[in-house]
Amino acid sequence: SFGTRLVVGIARDAHVQTLKHKTPRFPEEERRRVVAAFPLVDEAQLSDETLGTYEILERVHPDVVVFGYDQHALEEDFRRHLAQTHKTVRIERIKHKEINVALALLEREDKILLIQRKDANPLWDKKWEFPGGKMNHGEDARSAVEREVLEETGLSVTEATFLGLHHYDWQLPDMTLTVHLHLFRCKAGEGDLCLEEDHAYQHLWTHPKETDALDLLEANAEILKKFYP
Repeated sequence: SFGTRLVVGIARDAHVQTLKHKTPRFPEEERRRVVAAFPLVDEAQLSDETLGTYEILERVHPDVVVFGYDQHALEEDFRRHLAQTHKTVRIERIKHKEINVALALLEREDKILLIQRKDANPLWDKKWEFPGGKMNHGEDARSAVEREVLEETGLSVTEATFLGLHHYDWQLPDMTLTVHLHLFRCKAGEGDLCLEEDHAYQHLWTHPKETDALDLLEANAEILKKFYP
């Protein structure tokens, strides 16, 4: 049991930039409002601009602190702070996470678009993948794929055809990540491609049969073989 009251600390934009080396897609106040809207959350607070989540720790006096699946650096720093201040707090980590992702097989003539991912997690950094990303709470898959492609590439999506829902489990060192991929085959609209520099190194328009030399994310490689045999 984690307790009877749930207070969630929301990282400031500057802290996210420092920890993950990229600008968060949604500003801090918008992230706070989204988290606060969940029924299980009693209170969602922005961390202190100087002290970070330590200020919340001093004010709330929690019995248990739960970290997300990808917050290793923050957890280590938190443990050091507890040792220095001689505080006793039970620390837990989320062991399983499920996310919904809208993914686009974005085609232009006889080529598809691949993006080399920029990620703080070395497991995914520099891997090649299809454009797309996590769906927002309450967002439908078609709207999500259009939004994600536009945000990541600056390109509009036309003729989006739903190819089905695909499920993948990643067993990471200390957790399981389940990804529900909502897959679309799309035509790329006119215009020049412009990548989000914080989230990608480079892009490539390539024929589906000419990807053997690329280090693709495992799920993306399986999808490529299935739909471009």
